[in-house]
Amino acid sequence: MIGSKYNVVIPVNDKNYVFNLASQCLIEANEEITSYLKNDSNNLNLSKNELDELYNNGIIVDSFDHEVSRLKSNVTSLKFDRSRFGVFLSLTSGCNLNCTYCYQDKRKKLNKKGYLTPENWQIIYKHFKQEIAKFNVKYFIVDLFGGEPMLDDTMLQKIVTDLRNLETDKLKVKLVMITNGTLFTKDNIDFYCNNIGTIQITLDGLKDVNDKFRIYSDGSGSFDTITKNLRLIEDHNKGDNPCELCLRVNVNEDTVNQAREFVDFVIKDGIHEGITTLAFHEIFSTQGDVICNNGDCISNNINLAEKIAALNFYVISKGIKVYKDLSGPCIAKMATGYAIDEDLNVYGCPGIIYSEVQGKLLNNGDIKVLDKMWYDYYLNDPKCIDTCKYAPICYGGCNWVRGKKEKDCKREILDISIVPKLQAYIMSKYA
Repeated sequence: MIGSKYNVVIPVNDKNYVFNLASQCLIEANEEITSYLKNDSNNLNLSKNELDELYNNGIIVDSFDHEVSRLKSNVTSLKFDRSRFGVFLSLTSGCNLNCTYCYQDKRKKLNKKGYLTPENWQIIYKHFKQEIAKFNVKYFIVDLFGGEPMLDDTMLQKIVTDLRNLETDKLKVKLVMITNGTLFTKDNIDFYCNNIGTIQITLDGLKDVNDKFRIYSDGSGSFDTITKNLRLIEDHNKGDNPCELCLRVNVNEDTVNQAREFVDFVIKDGIHEGITTLAFHEIFSTQGDVICNNGDCISNNINLAEKIAALNFYVISKGIKVYKDLSGPCIAKMATGYAIDEDLNVYGCPGIIYSEVQGKLLNNGDIKVLDKMWYDYYLNDPKCIDTCKYAPICYGGCNWVRGKKEKDCKREILDISIVPKLQAYIMSKYA
């Protein structure tokens, strides 16, 4: 037996933990186990039950070749697991904000403001019901996004209600909404928080920072509106049926230096009492940049990644939880996951929505595939998964951003960020 190459050893205070990227197993490890896994020792004096537990959770393995084969087998099973079904549903390409860095620049060029119609929704709903019945789906997750999914409040509430009605004793339905957070009101807040399991809202810092980026079409800022609505959700979450609220903060090299002040504001204003997690992210490249350059222009900003990782420790020092966010291959690598827009166009990856149509949803609820890239997203396995320790969570990286030349390797970013990210997670959840 040898230690898995997917193990990450994490020192926290005076203890060591081991997290396996493939099995997602986290254990507290004594000095003997830690030395063995680091190849500093050949001895592992444990009981058979203890050895079996380490083996069954992938901490120790027969050989590296065997665990790579097991990883590929597990991912292949996940790719085609018909009991699980995931869809990104874009309800509109329109948005009431005009964020300066919006990665959906292809959406902006469409200059469309149409919303998902009742007629098209019935076709999508028929598709969902057919897939669920055909494959005996046990877990169905729908991400509601756009554009801005809340532009048509009446229609969105109809969609959410219909999706909730799919749930049975045999089918779990999870709804996620990605919104800019400007359109909540006292009249709709309870409905959305009661019926949507996870809501993600973006606020990019204090007022002077946020209002440079997240602006309305007239150039005015969104900070005051978003913070007012965060307080509405905070008030709701004090009740018996709280929702999971993820506050996302997009940062660059300049704004990341003011992030701690923003965390202090979140605490002082009481917003932290309504949020589940606070997460900082690098501002993503636009669709135009990615498509034009086939991923070649994407560079790894190591300095920014280090600063973002360090922010997690400040967040937890203020009593806000952080998550490990290392769950594995994305929806685009799954045969059972894709995106649909309001015009019934279908995409193998939500990143290409409104830019590279790969299929069409027909009136009878079936998908007609128009581009072979639909299959390439989940059938092609990058060569790097045979050798890279980060294969279980990256699996070759983003198919869309990487481009045909596979330039977008995030290994350097992961090298410097995984240990501090896991340290913060352990301190947040267990310390």
